[in-house]
Amino acid sequence: MKMGKGSFFLKLAGKWKLVENEVHTDSNFGQNVYRIEPNGDMTFIAGIDKEGKREERPNGSQMTWEKIKSKPVKELTLREKVIGTYELKKDGITGRAVLLENGVYEWYVNGKKEAEEGKWKVVNGEIHVETKDGRILVLRINKDKSITNIAHIGDGERKDFPKENLESLKKIK
Repeated sequence: MKMGKGSFFLKLAGKWKLVENEVHTDSNFGQNVYRIEPNGDMTFIAGIDKEGKREERPNGSQMTWEKIKSKPVKELTLREKVIGTYELKKDGITGRAVLLENGVYEWYVNGKKEAEEGKWKVVNGEIHVETKDGRILVLRINKDKSITNIAHIGDGERKDFPKENLESLKKIK
């Protein structure tokens, strides 16, 4: 009997183990024994009672459970990965940078939205935030998912910040 789409769904919970080329699962009566088919399906072929006696199921009463093929998980783009809220706490002040999905950048100081707002985008692996006055803030995306202010661009010229002035914001959402 082939169990496939349109068939009943049975939810089982319990322990299982791999014994040679078979899967043994706990049941109320002992264990159920499944053969692993070459395509990954499992066929119910035998039962083992609580005393350890194995009883093979005749071919006509064996059931095959189809392996469900999982859909591949879509890898997030770098842009999708950096969307969120970032925080920096320094000298009793909390700063938050928010990178919204629609490309808007917002800046908050101690929970109050500041006038500094702009548009952001990912350029060559960095975040570029263009403020309303035309300046561009450049943020490095770190391996730990934080971001660091590393430079600004004004009048078409990039100026990197000195290493001792770099500040990182941790991703909190």
